[in-house]
Amino acid sequence: MPDFDELSDKELWDLTADEDELIRAEAFANIANRLFGRGEFAEAVSPASAARELFHKLDRPELEGTSAYLEGCVFLANNRNLEALESLNRATELYRIYATEEMLADAVRKQAEALIAEEDFDNATEAYESAIRLYESNNRHTLAGICALDLGESQGRRGLQVQALQTFRESLRIFKAGGDYIGSGRSNDRIAAALIDLGDLEEAITHLRESLNIFDYINDELRVAYSQYRLGWTLVSSGENEEAIPLLREASFTYKKHEKFGNAANADTQLAHALSAIGDDEDAIGLYRKTRSFFDAAGDMSSAYIADVNAAAKISSQNPNEAIAIYRRVIAGAEEIDDQYLVRAAKVRMAETLCKLDESEHYQEAISLLETTSVDDWGQDLTQRSRHLNALAYTLIELGRDEEAEPLLTEVVSLGLESGFLAESAEANRMLALIESDRGNEQKSNELVAQAIALYLAAGEDETARGLSKRLLPSAVPTPQDILRAGSESLEE
Repeated sequence: MPDFDELSDKELWDLTADEDELIRAEAFANIANRLFGRGEFAEAVSPASAARELFHKLDRPELEGTSAYLEGCVFLANNRNLEALESLNRATELYRIYATEEMLADAVRKQAEALIAEEDFDNATEAYESAIRLYESNNRHTLAGICALDLGESQGRRGLQVQALQTFRESLRIFKAGGDYIGSGRSNDRIAAALIDLGDLEEAITHLRESLNIFDYINDELRVAYSQYRLGWTLVSSGENEEAIPLLREASFTYKKHEKFGNAANADTQLAHALSAIGDDEDAIGLYRKTRSFFDAAGDMSSAYIADVNAAAKISSQNPNEAIAIYRRVIAGAEEIDDQYLVRAAKVRMAETLCKLDESEHYQEAISLLETTSVDDWGQDLTQRSRHLNALAYTLIELGRDEEAEPLLTEVVSLGLESGFLAESAEANRMLALIESDRGNEQKSNELVAQAIALYLAAGEDETARGLSKRLLPSAVPTPQDILRAGSESLEE
């Protein structure tokens, strides 16, 4: 038998015409491996399939298994997912008899990837869990942890943040068991991502600090920059802008040094949020516009439209009509590229801005916008869900539909008091107080106002809390309804 590793590509192709079918099969398998390794996926299909067919004909199940696995990987790389599943099913069938558990885990993991691509999530979850068990039983903790990360990412993309959080915690346990500090750093970051979606910014920040400490200790510059960006982003979301600014500046500088300008633009976007929060609106809007131009030039229209939304949020207080025009453009553009998350987010923000104009026709347009998308589409992203519910409730109240608004606000309050949506909880309490005041239930209204004030203070919105506190002062000049309807001026992320 020739030493196939020592042969040139031409020599291997020559062997595919050999009289010995086993040599031909081995030649095809080696060619497919080389092409696959070089990223020539389309070219690898034919030799991979030829190898599997020949090994099957020769009744060499151990070799058929490895070639079926290779064929499955090749099909998967070519987005031929159903064919990949057929090959990988055959590989796992043979691997259970003729291969090691680690090889079987590799095939099951690839099965999971193909099932995810086909949106067969239940079977994909089962496959990932099987691969994790197999890898762990063979002390391959890094591969087991990576499978858990992949499963968690799939769950998060489908809005299953509770399940994703549990899976990411499991990945951290696995990586720690194997002493994989890089994996542990990644898991801490993903745990934080799920916690952020669930509104628990405080615990998320703890995990992000842990991730940054790990990568800083091993002096991994790009991972440090990413951790600085993620921590900075979350600190901005929790109102800790002064701490966030230097982290985001350092992340942006590192990314630009390594010519990773897309990452730098993401860091600069969060920096703009922080600058805006401390009152530096001019620099913030300038950064939003610069990053918008970069994303547009790079063909990343989702990020370009997000930059538009960020700029519009800053413009909306001074020039709501200009902000509304931006939101209209974003909604149309996001529909064109089928970014439904962005469509929903822009509709909510446009509705909030329309309500600032305080005219009946604008309330009607706002309600039309909000009712064209389902609140349930946010899944377990409780921060965005609560914001959408509040916007819808506020519009209903202004249209005199208090009875419809009340259960929406009650749902927001029932979500709890996680830091990620304290302001939304405060706003919901304020609007419930307005409803009770309109009904003449002043004692109940005052209790809700007190709760709203406490939540606004906890969210760092001291000015809003002070304004609302006038509602409880008997000497206040504005009417209680006027103060309650004034609400919060802060509608930005």
